[in-house]
Amino acid sequence: MSPSGKPRVLVVGADGVIGATLERRLRETGRFEVWGTTRRRETLTGENRLHLDLRDPDDFEVSRGFDAAVLCTGVGGEAACAADPEGSRLVNVTGPVRLAERLTAAGVHVLALSSNAVFDGSREFFSTEDPPAPRTEYGRQKRDLEAALQSLPGVGILRLTKVLDGATGLPARWDRELAAGGTVEAFVNHFISPVTPEEAASVLISLIDHRAKGLFQFSGAESLSFHAYALSRYADRPDLLKRVRPVRDPAAGDGALYNSLRTELPTEEAQYEDLKGVGAQALGLMTGYAYATNPKRLAFTLSRYKFVAKMLTGKTSVLEIGCADAFGTPLVLQEVGALTAADFDWMFVREAQVSHPFRDRITFLRHDMVEGPLAGVFDAAFCLDVLEHIAPEAESRFVLNVCESLTDDGVFVVGIPSLESQVYASEISKAGHVNCKTGEELRAFMLKFFSNVFLFSMNDEVVHTGFTPMAHYLFAIGAGKRPGLAAPGG
Repeated sequence: MSPSGKPRVLVVGADGVIGATLERRLRETGRFEVWGTTRRRETLTGENRLHLDLRDPDDFEVSRGFDAAVLCTGVGGEAACAADPEGSRLVNVTGPVRLAERLTAAGVHVLALSSNAVFDGSREFFSTEDPPAPRTEYGRQKRDLEAALQSLPGVGILRLTKVLDGATGLPARWDRELAAGGTVEAFVNHFISPVTPEEAASVLISLIDHRAKGLFQFSGAESLSFHAYALSRYADRPDLLKRVRPVRDPAAGDGALYNSLRTELPTEEAQYEDLKGVGAQALGLMTGYAYATNPKRLAFTLSRYKFVAKMLTGKTSVLEIGCADAFGTPLVLQEVGALTAADFDWMFVREAQVSHPFRDRITFLRHDMVEGPLAGVFDAAFCLDVLEHIAPEAESRFVLNVCESLTDDGVFVVGIPSLESQVYASEISKAGHVNCKTGEELRAFMLKFFSNVFLFSMNDEVVHTGFTPMAHYLFAIGAGKRPGLAAPGG
């Protein structure tokens, strides 16, 4: 800590693009005392500048009260490392590791930059769980740097994809070539996910604030070819665009190379770190389609499942008929003992068995209730958005088979869109809706099988007992099977 009480941060390589941007951004926050190193003594004229040659890091004084140090320096690029592997390894691996050893021994929190080059680029968006498999000398040096630093206490490593600011590096070279009347050859089979120096600096400041330890990654959100990047750069200059020529990167062979990573960083608020233990969950085919085309439908769907869950609270064994991707099914699971979810469509069943986040607690199986009852006895069953898909000539057989799957005092909850709502239904819904009913038709139908039927109306997320012809959705709860029901198929 500095005499001012502000954390003292050392930026190693403050004369590079990322280092210079980080140094400036740290100063702009007003929260840090910032020191920067340069390997060229002629650039020591700036504020709080120190000389550091990574070929001899033991010559650098680390006991200056630094709280954090960010290692932004090194020999970059595949060509430079391939041309001088021993010299570049001294600056990219041996020197930084020795410096990090000395800094961590002095209690300094160390962050080091690495690269997507630790992977072979054979696919997009590698994660931190993927084992490094570099294809270049530069990548091998970054891999070895990571391995050595991970053995030190309290070190954070940030892998970055290609950093482009438009004013230096490749874009600047293109600008010079075009300005000189030349052409630019840009790869169509080599893809990048660039980040800016400003973005990289923002992430590094967050890691400093968190004193983050471990391996992290930061990448652009999309993969685009060098050629696509060049076209976007000169989109408003037709005179230059015609001199941007597509070529193939021979290093990719017949395939393609990718420079992307899956972004994996600490959350800004520590309480959200627990979310990573669960991870992002897939919505499933049907729900994913609804989310992409009509997101409010998800609110309606979950509200229907919540109603069922509250009606069946405390039931021991419950059957869902026509579960599809079972997006809302876990709401019912929270309220009941055991839950079996069935569908006649193998596609939905197999997807749920393989990828549903509750597949270890819900029994998923393929069954067509029109063909016969389900083995086992349930004290409740429900189906949402199913009965309207059952042909009228098969509807009684469907419900009789449900009854055959229930205990004598079992409960059956049916939810269907009302007949009156169909004028507003989407084309994809209408295609399968062959048996919608009015409220009174649904009540009369259910009374054939149950002594007690309770009818509810629903509009959007609201369930009520209002006028059914104005309802968009209907619920019927059947309780107490009628004695002497005809056997299924009879």
